[in-house]
Amino acid sequence: MYLNKLIEIFKDLEVSTKNIREFLKSDDYFANYNNYQELTEIVKSTNYGLLEIDGRLAELNLTPEEIQAYSSIKKVLLAFKNNHVLRYPNGLLEQIRNAHVTKSIIEKLKEKQKLYQSKYQKYTKIVDDCDTLTKIITELQKLTSNDYINPDLMTLISDFLENKEEYNQDQEQVFKRNNRIYKLIMEQNIEAYNYELKQVMAERTHRSYTKTQTELITKDELLKVFNQYGYDITNLNNEVINEFKHSISKEDLINNFEFLKKHLSLPTTMDSKTLTIICGCNGEIINYLEDFSNKYGISIIKLMQVTPNIFISKRNSIKSNLEKDSIPIQSAFKDFVPNVNLIESLGYNIYDSYSTCPSVFTYSNSTLKNNVQSLEVYGIKKDKLAKNFKLSGLKSTEILSTIDAFIEVGELDYLLSNTSRLCISYDSPMLYRLYFVKKYNESHPNSKIEYKSKRNPNNLSNIISNLEDNTLGINSTNALERTNTIIPQVFDVDTTKNIEDKIKENNVTYDFTKINNPYITYLEQNNKVSNNAYNICGVIISRFKVLRLYASLSNMSSSTDKLLLFCITYHSKITAQEFAHMKEYVESIVNEPLIGGRK
Repeated sequence: MYLNKLIEIFKDLEVSTKNIREFLKSDDYFANYNNYQELTEIVKSTNYGLLEIDGRLAELNLTPEEIQAYSSIKKVLLAFKNNHVLRYPNGLLEQIRNAHVTKSIIEKLKEKQKLYQSKYQKYTKIVDDCDTLTKIITELQKLTSNDYINPDLMTLISDFLENKEEYNQDQEQVFKRNNRIYKLIMEQNIEAYNYELKQVMAERTHRSYTKTQTELITKDELLKVFNQYGYDITNLNNEVINEFKHSISKEDLINNFEFLKKHLSLPTTMDSKTLTIICGCNGEIINYLEDFSNKYGISIIKLMQVTPNIFISKRNSIKSNLEKDSIPIQSAFKDFVPNVNLIESLGYNIYDSYSTCPSVFTYSNSTLKNNVQSLEVYGIKKDKLAKNFKLSGLKSTEILSTIDAFIEVGELDYLLSNTSRLCISYDSPMLYRLYFVKKYNESHPNSKIEYKSKRNPNNLSNIISNLEDNTLGINSTNALERTNTIIPQVFDVDTTKNIEDKIKENNVTYDFTKINNPYITYLEQNNKVSNNAYNICGVIISRFKVLRLYASLSNMSSSTDKLLLFCITYHSKITAQEFAHMKEYVESIVNEPLIGGRK
C-alpha cells in the first residue's frame, strides 16, 4: 500500500518534470550556449575569427557605425584570406583585435553566452531530475510490499528531493509533498520490519507463518528475565513489549544479557544501543565479535559504542530506539565480516584502522572491493595500499573519475599522498582552483600564485584545498565562468546519458591497455607522454580514462570521431577553443587513410 503510493507520487513527478523538460527544449539552449561560447573564443584568438559572425550581425544588435566598421575589417580579412601570397603588415592584426568594433562584438557574444548559460544550466538540471526520477521509480518497482527501502535508495531519494529543480512551484506545497514522501518511506520500512519479525518468529518455531503470531517468550517471562538483570520494564509501552515477545526467545534473551554482563556493569541505561544488542544479537555474532575483540585488542564496549549495528543479525533488523515510529536499524554484520578480511589482506593494521576510520568496516563490501580493483587498473597495486593509502579513500563513489581529474591538473602525486581526497568529486571547486592556478602561473611567470604549503611542499595550501570556501573567487556555482572552461558537449543530452549508463554497466576488467584499434594506437605512438597521460593539443588528458572509456564504448554505433572525442574530453576541464582544436585533431586522425580512416 505505502509502496504503491510512493510510486504514484514519483510517477506524477516524472510526468510533470518531463513536461517541463520538453517545454524548455523548445529553445535549443545547448546549441545556443555552446555556439556563442565557441564564437567568443574564435573571435578572440584566431586571425579570421571575425568572419565567422558574418551573417549573424543582426543577433548582436550592432550600431550602424559598428556594422560599417565591421564591413571594412571584413574586406581586409577576406583580401588576405583569399590571397595566400599576401602577408599581414606588422601590427595590423593587433589593430583589428583592439578595434572598438571587435571588442564590442566580443562583449555582445559574451552577453549572449551568459543569457543562455542560466537556461542551459536549468535545462541540464531538469534532464538530470528526469533521469533520477526514472531510476527511483525503477528501484521502487523492484520491491515488494514486504521489502525495506534500503539506505542507498533512501539516500538517492533524499538527495533528489533536496536538490530538485522546482519550476514555478509553491514552496509550501513542495514541503508538504516531501514530508508525505518521507512519511510513506518510514511507514513502508515499519511494515517491512513487522513482516521480518514474523518471519524470524516462524523460523525459530520451525513452522510457516500464519496470521496468528506466536510468542517466543511470554510477558511474565520477559519481565522476570529483565528483573533478574536489574531492569524494570513494566513502564515500557506495549509496542516495545511486543517487539521483544515476537523477536527473541527466552534462551537468546538470557544469552544476550550474559554477553552484556561480561562487558558492562548491569544494569546500565536502557538506551537504543543496549536495546539493539538485547533484541537483535545472536550466538553467531557474539562468538565472532568476542574472537575479533580478543584477536585485535578492540574492546566489546568500544564496538558497542562506535558500530552498534554490527551486533544485529541479518534477519533481526530492529528499531533504533524505544519510540513507537522509529525506523529500523539495518544490520552491518554481513559487511563487517568480509570487510575485516579485506582490510587485513591489504596489509592494514586492524586496530589502527578501526580507531581512525571505523565507518569503513561497515561500508558496502562490494564497493570496497570494486575500488581496490579500480586502483589496480591505474597501477596502484593492492599490496602497496597500506603503506601509502588512507583507508577512508576506499569509500569513494567516483574513484576513477577523481583520479583522472587529478592526473589532468598535474597533481596525481599529491592525490596519492593525500588519499582521503579520493572522496571528493571530479568537479570539486578544489580541482578548478588547481586548474586556474596552473593556467595563471603559465601566463604570469613573474607573478605566480604560490599554491603549495610552506610547511610541507608536498601538500597544497588552504587557498586550494579548502573544499567549502570561496578562495580565489571559485566556488561550485561559478567554477566554469571563473576558469573560462566548458562542459564538453559531443552528443546531445539523451545520448550522453545513455553513454554514461553504458560506462557504469561495463566495468572493464580485462587489460584495456592492449586495445587493438588504429586510432588508439595512433594516440599511444604520438600523444603518450607518460604511463598516465596523453598530451592532446597542448592539454594533458588521462590516458587510462581514454582507454577505459573507449574499451567500454567501442561497440557503440556512434561515429568514430565523436566517440573518440567524447572519450578524450569527458569530464575534462578545457576551454571552448581547446575543445575546438581537439575536435579538429580527432577528425584528422579518423579521416587519415594511413591510420585507418575513410579513403
